[in-house]
Amino acid sequence: MPEFQPLLVLVPVVACPLASRVLSGDRAFADVYVEPAPLQPPAWVFGPVWTILYALLGYALALAAEAGPDTDPHALRDVVVLLTVNALWTPLFLRRYTRASLALLFFMVAQAAWVADRSEPLRPYLAPYILWLGFATFLNAHHAARPSQGTPDA
Repeated sequence: MPEFQPLLVLVPVVACPLASRVLSGDRAFADVYVEPAPLQPPAWVFGPVWTILYALLGYALALAAEAGPDTDPHALRDVVVLLTVNALWTPLFLRRYTRASLALLFFMVAQAAWVADRSEPLRPYLAPYILWLGFATFLNAHHAARPSQGTPDA
């Protein structure tokens, strides 16, 4: 059985925001939030929340790597898929492809729930992520329904 790799916890904390930033270019969330969604928290909340969620996903990644293919042959791949798709959401949303980003959120919720259902050790680390994605889906749906915000997919 492979040994637990604590540095893997930091991979999503650093890599996901960095990849999202690079893929998003000079776009910012403030450009998209012309009209805030109901219940939308202040912008400063998102950074700390996502840092915590990325750390939890990093812990899930480390656990999946530790489990190895003999214990759960798909856990590592499944967590990597979650992290990759998550990094792709930001550029879609910031480039105002809100309907496409909404569809991607639905996929992310379904994928995370499926992984959590299949892998009991990962469940406590994925549960907060699933809950936040559900809330993000609500916020994203508000923005997708507002074509006045200049979305390319309006």
